[in-house]
Order: sequence, then structure tokens, then C-alpha cells
Amino acid sequence: MANKELLAELLNQAYEVELAYVAELTDEEKSQEGAVDDWSPKDALAHVAHWKSSRTTEIQAVLQGGESRQIEDFDHENAEIFQKYCDKSWEEILAFAEESQQALARQLAAMSEQELELDFTEGRPIWRVVVGNGYSHPLIHVAGYYQAKGDMQRAGDLTAMLAEPLMRLDDSPTWQGTSRYNLACSYALMGKKEEALAELRQALALTPSIKEWSQQDPDLESIRGEAGYQALYED
Repeated sequence: MANKELLAELLNQAYEVELAYVAELTDEEKSQEGAVDDWSPKDALAHVAHWKSSRTTEIQAVLQGGESRQIEDFDHENAEIFQKYCDKSWEEILAFAEESQQALARQLAAMSEQELELDFTEGRPIWRVVVGNGYSHPLIHVAGYYQAKGDMQRAGDLTAMLAEPLMRLDDSPTWQGTSRYNLACSYALMGKKEEALAELRQALALTPSIKEWSQQDPDLESIRGEAGYQALYED
């Protein structure tokens, strides 16, 4: 069963990372204009805040006996989100980010651990929606920012946060495998090849469904030339 206290802790940790990221942005980065296929820092912050807000609303609907919204094309959805917020000011987006964070935190606090186990969609419990949109999603985007700037150490540190803390939430093979895969990506970004290969080997054994993506994931680029990596895909 999901640990409500741990979920709340993770949400707070991720938001602290977001705030630290925002504090480091230059005035030029804050005022940068993005494109639908090339987001600025403001666009990325709005994107993360939107998903926190919209998923909070959908969780409320599910708890009241309704259904979550089915999304068939996330690329199209994210393009619409970009258009919705791209003309708003940095101050408006920053306020929206705070508002969406607090709304998700309040929703989590109001739920029982039994409610967190209720089905959100296709067998995915509500708690995974909370941690996915309130923790993993923000960290992925901040890590991507540091990776684009060439700061692989910080990108790797954030990717590690997507693994070890999350493993404590669920002991199912799929969840454990996905968490170990994120840890493999973290090690690969930091240049720790042996550790990356060891975690990737376990991840593929636990969650074979991620094998196809792992062969194209840019986070694993540093280990593709390793014999140990190639051996994982010989079959």
C-alpha cells in the first residue's frame, strides 16, 4: 500500500528542486521565448504546473465516482498546453506553479491511503498519478535542463532521485524495474559505466517492456559501446 507520508515528502522535495532551478535562471532565460517543439524555461514550468493542476482535478473526479480523461495523443496535448500559456508572463507562470503545487499537496493530504490505491485508469492507482506528476515529472524536466547545459553531474544526481526513493513505494517487479532503469540512466550520465550496466541488467530482467526504449534513450549513450551493454541485446 502507498505510504502517504512518503508521498508528501517526495512532493516537497521535488518542489524544492523546482524552486532551486528557478532561482538559478538568468533574466535572459526567464524572458526567453520558446516554440512548440523547443520550450523555454517558462514553457517547461507551465507544462509541469498544468499537469499537476489537471491531474488534481481528475483525481477529484475519480474520487466522486467519475472517470479520468483518456488522452490518446500526448504530443498534441502538450502542444495545446504550450499554446495556452506561451503568452503569459513569467510572474503569471510562477504563480500558477505555486498554485498547482499547493492544490496537489492539499489533495494528497485529504485522501486516505485506501483512496490512494483506487484505480485512476487502466489499473494505475491514484498514488502513481500523484508521484508521477508531482515528483518524477518535474525532476525529469529539471534534469533535462541541466543535461542540455552540459552539467551531467547535476542531471545524474536528479535522475538518481527518480530511482532510490521511489523504490520504497512499491515492490512490484514493474515498478522496481522502472526505478532501477532510472538509476541506470543516472549512472550513465555521471560516467559510472559499470554501475549503469549492473542496474540496466536488473531493470530489463524486471521490466522487459522497457527494452525497446532503452536502445534509443539518449541517457544511456555513454555505455552503448560497452561489451556488457551489447550483450544485453544479443538475443
